[in-house]
Amino acid sequence: MRTLLFAFHFFILIPCLQAQVFDGHFEPQKKKGNLPRKFVWVEEQKMALKETEVTIGEYLFFIKTIMEDGSGTFFLPNAPCILADFIDQSERSIQWFDQKGFNEKYKYDSKSEYTIYDHPITGLSYEQAMGYANWCTEYFNEYSDTNGIDVSYSFKLPSPSEFEKFATLGMTSCYEKKKTEDREKTIKQLRECKNEKKCALCNYANKEVCESNTKLISKFGNELYPVGIFFPNCFGAMDLQGNAAEMTSDKGIAKGGSYLHTAGESLPEAVQNYTEPQPWLGFRLSVMVRKSSSLKEF
Repeated sequence: MRTLLFAFHFFILIPCLQAQVFDGHFEPQKKKGNLPRKFVWVEEQKMALKETEVTIGEYLFFIKTIMEDGSGTFFLPNAPCILADFIDQSERSIQWFDQKGFNEKYKYDSKSEYTIYDHPITGLSYEQAMGYANWCTEYFNEYSDTNGIDVSYSFKLPSPSEFEKFATLGMTSCYEKKKTEDREKTIKQLRECKNEKKCALCNYANKEVCESNTKLISKFGNELYPVGIFFPNCFGAMDLQGNAAEMTSDKGIAKGGSYLHTAGESLPEAVQNYTEPQPWLGFRLSVMVRKSSSLKEF
């Protein structure tokens, strides 16, 4: 088994990469029980999910941090995906990312609300996604130790049952006090991923015709969208249905569906199988948060 050695270089940026696109440092938020930034609690003060799938910008932060010790080349995407054509796979390449070409092709504008760096990272293997989760655990625990923060993190991919549980609660738990008729209507729309005007509530295949759908397709096509286009669920998480299907802790099992899957295929209980990296397949992280001193959950 390959041993991955991770270097800890806090806040070191690629000179040509701008800070706003190179944003993979999920620093603890004191006022939220040291919840990592870009995460939301799904079990209060205990377990959290990343708000969205891991993005290209966040993954670039990771690769740069470990590239200096030679580990980074293992994690470079090589399946067909947005980023792959601009990555140099050669060992210890200095110019490993053609950012200029990438920005030009995808018309990067730093003033835009959504940029290409906000798209989910895809084209990765299960082992690469697991390695990223393990690196986050080491990296952010080292950060906590260095900065005197009494907290310990354990990042991982959600299990299939965890994904299904939190995706289901995310579309039901905050509507429990509604009248039965209104609650059932709302949940039906969320499960179908469309509102009463048939406008999409997630990025799925075969969307019906409505003004907002037409605008989205005109802007982003029938492909991956940037993360966070649609409204958050009851927990504050986004894109648990559609856009990029998400790897789980069980190799070969993905959940959530993608832009190539129908709304029905993107339901929490549905499963997408895979055997290799895919342009429609990404991942998000979950994290357990504990006090370092007691090793007990908050």
